[in-house]
Amino acid sequence: MVSGDPICPAELMPELLADFRDFCLMRGWRVAFLGASRNHLDSYAAVDLRSLCYGEEAVIDLSGFTLEGRKNKSLRHAVAKWEKAGARMEFMFNASIPEHLKLELCQISADWRGDNPETGFSMGLGRLMSSEDPDCLLALAYDKEERPVGFAYLVPVYPDHGFSLDITRTSLDAGNGINE
Repeated sequence: MVSGDPICPAELMPELLADFRDFCLMRGWRVAFLGASRNHLDSYAAVDLRSLCYGEEAVIDLSGFTLEGRKNKSLRHAVAKWEKAGARMEFMFNASIPEHLKLELCQISADWRGDNPETGFSMGLGRLMSSEDPDCLLALAYDKEERPVGFAYLVPVYPDHGFSLDITRTSLDAGNGINE
């Protein structure tokens, strides 16, 4: 397993990859590059290495996003269901989440997991609402009684000024569709 692209002059990349591939194959090893850039995909393909996009999330361009259309039908229905039930959303940065709310959300998370250990995403922070992460964003759903029923915790992506999903949780009695 190689992390990232090999470091060498560009003109040496094809030869380096071929030699490395042969070295691994002679020993019965399988070759994998994790975090390889798109810049060298042709060089990888030239030595019969295939690329696989792994861990890249869906990117939503909010300026053109709509609930309309066939492809967003289930999302539109989930939103309508929760609006009809009197739910609302609130967004706040981690630095401004009140301590009592953090405790409630940690309880929702613990109930949701049950006896299962925290596994998270491959790129997850591994911590929830830590003071180390003031710029993380909380998307919080409340029911009509103003009780928290679910949340998504989002990590800032620099320098693009977007957010990546870190964790999502719902209370056990929330019903389906709240994540949408």
